[in-house]
Amino acid sequence: MEENNVQTVREEAPALFPGGGLFFLLFAALFYFAGRGNWVYAFFLAFLPVGVLSGLCANAPAKSIGYAAALFAQFFWIPFHRVLTDRIVATFLAPAGGGTPLNKLCSLFVVPERMTLPGAVVFAAGFIVLSVLAVKLAGLLPEKMKMSVGLHKSVVFCVRFLLLLLWAAVCWFALRWLLTKLSFPAGLSALVWLLPFCFAYKTWKKSASDVDKVMANAADGSREPGDPDSPKAPKAMEIPDVTLRDVAGMKEAKEQIMLRMIRPLRDKAEAARHGITPGGGMLLYGPPGTGKTFLARAVAGELKIPFFTLDAADVFSKYVGESEQNIRNIFAEIRKNKLAVLFIDELETLFHKRTDELHETTRKVISILLQELDGVRKHDDSHLLLIGATNVPHMIDEAFLRSGRFDVQIFVDLPDAEARLQILKANFRDVKYPIDSGLLERTAAVTEKFSGADLNGLTEKIRQRAFATGAKRYTFQLFNDCLLEVRPSANAGIMREIRAWEAGRRGL
Repeated sequence: MEENNVQTVREEAPALFPGGGLFFLLFAALFYFAGRGNWVYAFFLAFLPVGVLSGLCANAPAKSIGYAAALFAQFFWIPFHRVLTDRIVATFLAPAGGGTPLNKLCSLFVVPERMTLPGAVVFAAGFIVLSVLAVKLAGLLPEKMKMSVGLHKSVVFCVRFLLLLLWAAVCWFALRWLLTKLSFPAGLSALVWLLPFCFAYKTWKKSASDVDKVMANAADGSREPGDPDSPKAPKAMEIPDVTLRDVAGMKEAKEQIMLRMIRPLRDKAEAARHGITPGGGMLLYGPPGTGKTFLARAVAGELKIPFFTLDAADVFSKYVGESEQNIRNIFAEIRKNKLAVLFIDELETLFHKRTDELHETTRKVISILLQELDGVRKHDDSHLLLIGATNVPHMIDEAFLRSGRFDVQIFVDLPDAEARLQILKANFRDVKYPIDSGLLERTAAVTEKFSGADLNGLTEKIRQRAFATGAKRYTFQLFNDCLLEVRPSANAGIMREIRAWEAGRRGL
């Protein structure tokens, strides 16, 4: 692990569409009054708009389209079923007279005025057939119809806010009746309508959080061996709350990221005039602990888009053929998002050099990965930002570093003095006790071989010792004692290998 990686714990996926029963009662009442007291129509038709809302909350537009099409079809079926019922009654019931057991049975059931029991049965049968057929046909629509994450959150919020309004209406009627009985002004009941708006912000936050949890659970779901219907997916995190401004130092790296990834997406029209296509791949390489993962998360946070992580465990399987299928499923799942970042840490574990010693399965996996990377820029409906990280770039197959793949390579060096000072200040931001003047600056000056992770470890040790000794002030002696016990990571060998690899790529 590099630094500050968020450990996500899989939780039970929350229900995105609560209150289905209340919505059913609402639509049943609307159809009841619209149908002039016909409760048969009201009961069956109320299922369809509830299905539309449920599909939208589940980010299944195809399902919603199916239910909407079924509702539209009913307006043609209602008059037609009456004609069909009259034909059935005239053919099978009328000739037998009114004394048959079937006619007597029909007379026992309570049906709406101007509707017989045979008419209700015919309508129900046709309703079920048409609805099932419409939903099944809508299921054939392409998966790319899924809503973006932002739109999905907005839809869930709107449905839940409408539910609050429904509850307010129920409470308003009940409270108005109660106040009238107690001889209080009935107008006080109108204050109930303020409650939904008081909880609007909380409802939005809860809706956004629940959508993120559902996405994370769906992406983190494991696949049973040999089960092609339960594909593996990359691990998804919530949209990171860090941006490039939170990244200490790395000025050159951040400038390249802005130029190659962020600006083309923010100004697509100008990028298109220069023939630049948003998206693509970028390799971050350098010693361990220098903040490569944090930098990748900052890219997603800067663009406010989902951040996916992928490692070898998500790809390789001991079952023949499953590793290759896992790759296809993973990329297909990520492309459902209009825009997303896919971060692959320890890139060499997936994209290592192909040699004669490689297993045949590994060769096939590398070949499929190359095909997927070549297809990243061919999907006009989505932009996938690929970011890889490695400490040993010389172990990566050169085929993955060509144009259109991880063609942008950015060296992430140890932090300079200014970056080290920024990291130290960030780590002591929440400390309430005073810190001796100039102490952080002097510490930054004497930790030139420290990585970001090393500095995080040092500051954690200083805070723990201050707490253990009951210190009320952070002094030079406290810092010095901890510095004597902490050593920077041994990066000299890694740096020599990186420099040799860079020299080889320049042809020196």
